[in-house]
Amino acid sequence: MKTFLLIGAALILTVLVWLSINARWVARQVLAGGWRGRHSDGREVALEIDDEEQANKAGTFLRVFQEDDRRIRESGRWSRSMCELKLHIEQRDDKPADELEELYLFWESPDNLGMMDENKQRTDLNRSNESIGAEFKDVMANDSDTGES
Repeated sequence: MKTFLLIGAALILTVLVWLSINARWVARQVLAGGWRGRHSDGREVALEIDDEEQANKAGTFLRVFQEDDRRIRESGRWSRSMCELKLHIEQRDDKPADELEELYLFWESPDNLGMMDENKQRTDLNRSNESIGAEFKDVMANDSDTGES
């Protein structure tokens, strides 16, 4: 009986140590910067995260993705707690928006990130050195030039 208790205690201790190490590793991963990838439905997405409010915890974001034949641009604020990323979308295509999107993060490596939304749609992202800020402004300028709203 003592043997089973010792083995059980060792297994529980091993799991707790692994969870602690994993939590520390996840907390050290830097979310700020540019990310590019694809949704599970094939749409391309570019995401730029700035953490000026609180390092690696909160800041602003820009997101551009293709839906059907048009590019959708979103911006707003984000916050993070361990494996959860909340995007508060404040502007979509030059129009005010008030939407909260909760995503669950899966770090595969410091440069590869998976995100899953509440509908179980996965987005795989790779760190990118390219800034989408200019692309974001260019797309908005092109829309205002063509008279789109």
